[in-house]
Amino acid sequence: MAERAGPAGLLEVLESLAHETVTGEPVARAASPGATGRERYADESEYAGELYARIHANFARLRRGEAMLLSLFDYIRELSKAGGIGELLATAARQARHLLLLDTVFISVPDDEPGRYRIVAADGQVTTATVGTRLPGGSTGFGGDRGLGRTPVWTPDYLADNGFEHTSDTDRMIAEEGLRGLIAAPLYADGRRFAVLYGGSRGMRRFTAAEVSLIERYAELVAAFVRSAAELARNADAIAAAERSLDRADADLADLRNIIELCHSTLDEPPNGETVSAHVELWAKALGFDIAVYGRDDRLVTASGVARPAVPADQTVLPAAEAAVARAAADLVQLGDGRSVVSVDFGGEHLGTLVARPERALTERDTMVLRLAVRVIAACLSKGPGQTSAAGGRQRDGLLAQLLRSDAPTPSRAVLARLRELGADLEAPHLVVIARTEPGLRAKAEQWAEAYARRLNGLYLARAEDVTLLVPGSDPSAASNAVREELASALRAPVTVGAGGPAHMLGQQVRAAYAEARRCLSAMLTLGMVGRSAAPDELGFLGLLLAGGRDVPQLVGSVVGPVFEYDDQRSGALVETLDAYFESGSNATAAAKALHVHPNTVSRRLERISELLGPDWQHPQRVLEIQVALQLARMRGGLSEDAGTAPSA
Repeated sequence: MAERAGPAGLLEVLESLAHETVTGEPVARAASPGATGRERYADESEYAGELYARIHANFARLRRGEAMLLSLFDYIRELSKAGGIGELLATAARQARHLLLLDTVFISVPDDEPGRYRIVAADGQVTTATVGTRLPGGSTGFGGDRGLGRTPVWTPDYLADNGFEHTSDTDRMIAEEGLRGLIAAPLYADGRRFAVLYGGSRGMRRFTAAEVSLIERYAELVAAFVRSAAELARNADAIAAAERSLDRADADLADLRNIIELCHSTLDEPPNGETVSAHVELWAKALGFDIAVYGRDDRLVTASGVARPAVPADQTVLPAAEAAVARAAADLVQLGDGRSVVSVDFGGEHLGTLVARPERALTERDTMVLRLAVRVIAACLSKGPGQTSAAGGRQRDGLLAQLLRSDAPTPSRAVLARLRELGADLEAPHLVVIARTEPGLRAKAEQWAEAYARRLNGLYLARAEDVTLLVPGSDPSAASNAVREELASALRAPVTVGAGGPAHMLGQQVRAAYAEARRCLSAMLTLGMVGRSAAPDELGFLGLLLAGGRDVPQLVGSVVGPVFEYDDQRSGALVETLDAYFESGSNATAAAKALHVHPNTVSRRLERISELLGPDWQHPQRVLEIQVALQLARMRGGLSEDAGTAPSA
C-alpha cells in the first residue's frame, strides 16, 4: 500500500477502474508485491503522465462507444428506408464499417455450391473482395460453418493467429487485402444463418467486449430488417400474382361477354346468305382460326378466312367420308390433316357440317367456344327459308331486333316486305313499350308477347327479363298501362312498364322511341316504382332528369363528390351540414341549432365546403344543382345501364 501513496497511486486506481469499465476486464498486474510498472519510469511525474494518458484513452474509447450506440438510432432510420434486400445489405456494410471504424466490411451469403459463400455487399477499400466474388474455403476456417457459431468471433491478427483452422485460399485472400484484425458476425433468421458480416482492419486490432457486443446487436438488427424486407417482398409477389390472376379473370370475363354478345347477334338477325357469312366470320375471329359451314346437302354455305381458308378454294362439296364421320360422332372429330369436323344439328335434325382448321392444338377454351358456335349457327340456320321455326312469331322477334340495330335511315326492301306480310301498317304511328318481369318468367312473358304483337299487327322482342313491343298507337301512357295490366294478369306477378313514342316505322324514329322507353323504365326502377307503368311525361321534373340518360352516381359525383369523399375519408359531417344549411334557408346560426353544434363549427364546415366545391357554390344556380344532387344521393341505386342502347339478345 505504501507504493500506492501519492498522486501516482491514485492515478493507478483510476486507471484500473477506467480500464475495467471500458473492457470489462481488470488490469493485468505482476504477481510480485510492488511490481506496478512504475519502476520503468525515471521519476514519478513521468509515470503519472503515462497513467493519465491511459485514463484519457480509456475514457475516449468509452465516449466513442456511447457515440456508436447513439448512432444506431440514425442507422435504424436509414435501414428502414432501404428499397430492398440488396440495398439493405449494402447499407448495412457501410454502417458497420463506420460503426467500428474498420477499413473494410463485406457481407456474404451461401452460394449455390454447398459450403461456399458469395459476397453480396462490400464497403471500404477492397481489391479482391468485391460484390459477386465467391469466398474461398468452405465449412472450415474463420467465419466458416464450423468456425462460427451464433456469436461473433474475432482475431487481432488473423495470419498470426493459430486459434483458427486456416485454409490456403482464405489466407491468400486476407494477405492480398492486407488485413490483420478481423471480426465476423452471423446473421440469423428463423433459426437459420443466411449471411455473415465480415469486418477487417489493416492494422492489428483488439476488439473490446463492448465492440463485440455492439456488432452482435447490430447484426441482430440487420437480420430483423432483412426478415421484414423478405416478408414484404413475398407479400409484393403475392399481390402481383393476385393482380395477374385478376387480369386473367378480367380478360376471361371480357372474352365471355364477347361470346355472349356474339350469340345474341347471331340469333337476332333473320338468316340469309349475307348474314350467315358475316356471323361465320365473327365466330372465326372469336375462335382465332378459320371455319367453314356446309349445308345438309354437303355443299359449301360459307367459309371464313382469306390467307388460309378452312377449305381449299375448289372444294365446294364436303367429301362424303368426312361428312359421314361428322354425322356419326356426337362431338368434335379431328381429321388427320389437323382439321376438325362436327355435325350441325338442331332439334334432332341434321342441318349441315362445320369444319374448323386451327393452326395449333385446340385448347379447352377453343373446344368450348367451337361447340357453342355450332349450336348457335345451328339455331341460326334453323330459322332460314324452308325451316319450320321461321314462323310468324320468330319473324316478329327478329324483325324488331333488326329495326333496332340498323343504322340505315329506312328499313331495307326485304324488311319492308316482311313487315307487310305480317300485316303491319307502315303509315300509322307506333309506340315502343318495354316491360320488366321477375326472373324465371321469360318463357311465359315471351309467349304472351308473341300473341299480343300478333293481335295488334306489331312486333316483339324478348331478352332476359325484358319484353319489348312495337305496337300501333299514339298515347304512350295508355299503351304502357294496358301492357302492364294484361301482362301482370297473365304472369300473376308484378310488371314494371315504360313507354316511348309515337314513332314512324319508316325512319329511325323507332330507335329513338326505344331509347325513350328504356330511359323511362330505368328511371322508374331507380325511383323504386316497381309494378307500375308510366311514360316520360308522367315522371315529372326528377323523372325527366333521370330519363335524360343521366348516370345518377356520375351526376352526384360531379356536383358534390368531393364533399362525400371528405366525409368518407375523415368521418366528417359536411353532407349533414349542407342539408341543415339549406333546410334552414342558408342560415348558419339556425343550421347550428338544428345540428346541436356551435355556430363557429358550422362556419368552419362551410369554409371547408367552399374549399372543396369552390367559392361560388352558394350562387343560385350552383345551389339548385347541389340540392338536386343531394336529393338524388338519398335515392337508392342509379341507372342500371345505358338507356339508349338496344337490347342485347
